[in-house]
Amino acid sequence: MGRVSVFAGLWLVSSFSLSSLSLRIRGRVLLNGSGLLFAGRLADLFGRKWLYLGGLTTFCIFSIISAVIKVSYHDHT
Repeated sequence: MGRVSVFAGLWLVSSFSLSSLSLRIRGRVLLNGSGLLFAGRLADLFGRKWLYLGGLTTFCIFSIISAVIKVSYHDHT
């Protein structure tokens, strides 16, 4: 029962309505579904291995860039 009251309390603080939340969930599901179709097509064209390695490389590069930016930002403030 405690979790429900905490959720209800957070829900009352939030400025989103139930219909707005439902629309956001539907949009998220549509975006994820279309992304899966697009990624599947890219995998058909380039191969699963190369698509996986490309995604992993991209993720690692942007993670390193993000870490460097955070460190340099905190050093200057």
